[in-house]
Amino acid sequence: MLLARYDPPPVLISLDSDNHQAIEQKDKQIVEFEKLKNSKPFGEAQCGAFLASEKGWRDGENTKARCAVSFPRSYAAPPKLLFGLSLMDAEANRNRALGVYYPEVRSDGFSVEAGAWNATRAYNIGCNWLVLPDDLHLETGVVHTYGTVEPEYSNFIRHVFFSQSFATPPKVCVWIQAFEYNLRDFMSIKCYATDVNCHSFHLKVESWAGRRFKHIFVQYLAYPSEEDGKRVKSGRNMVNRGQKENSHRMPFYGEPFKNTPKTFIAISETDFCHDRNTRFRCSASAPNNRELEWSYGTWGDTNMDHAEIQWIALE
Repeated sequence: MLLARYDPPPVLISLDSDNHQAIEQKDKQIVEFEKLKNSKPFGEAQCGAFLASEKGWRDGENTKARCAVSFPRSYAAPPKLLFGLSLMDAEANRNRALGVYYPEVRSDGFSVEAGAWNATRAYNIGCNWLVLPDDLHLETGVVHTYGTVEPEYSNFIRHVFFSQSFATPPKVCVWIQAFEYNLRDFMSIKCYATDVNCHSFHLKVESWAGRRFKHIFVQYLAYPSEEDGKRVKSGRNMVNRGQKENSHRMPFYGEPFKNTPKTFIAISETDFCHDRNTRFRCSASAPNNRELEWSYGTWGDTNMDHAEIQWIALE
């Protein structure tokens, strides 16, 4: 997508006492013009990932830090941002409450809070992010349980309305940003979309086997079903107990992308016992316009029944 040519408007400089002020105004316009010239059009996405330990966060009990990211190229205005939990590493036999949340998005970058709380001792936290283009109908938002009346949940449902209706029921992806789970047996959390129509959907977070979670932050992306397999592709993949962490490579479904797409990946379901360290990580990239590479799994002494990830690729 090409940006229309922009030339800063001329400033008439008189020979009177306002001459110095007019020159300063012209200098400011030149600076703004340079920013716009070097900005990135919304039609092009950007993506990345970071570890909180690389951004000033320190491991320990009840620690937090604001982690800042600069876009490789800035935008003309703050864009829409996807971000999610891509790595969790927490000590055994404690409450588990950690993640990334409370974003501040600017035209040149963003920051999120990375934290562990409620007596959680975390060793590291990972975040994956993706900036959305604005030349396609893409809807996103964050849903959380803070401020609600229930102390714990086995099921949580939020009816989400789109700001603009889709022509047909869209595809909806959902993933975890942060969670709070008190010490007990397995940490079982799953988030997903249901009852999707052109105007809204139900976002559900649930536990099972009599287990309950305390709090959750989840984000969603809704995109036109007509673009599924074309400009946007997505999927969820599960890893089970006993499967070692390894890399995978597969062809994209549908039509090949015209260009190498940008990718996003985050955790969407967890089932980990508290008796060992909670450790899981995932990553994704597109080496070309036809294939997706991803890696996910546990390491060390983790006691996992299963986990699931949500991936998205778009151009």
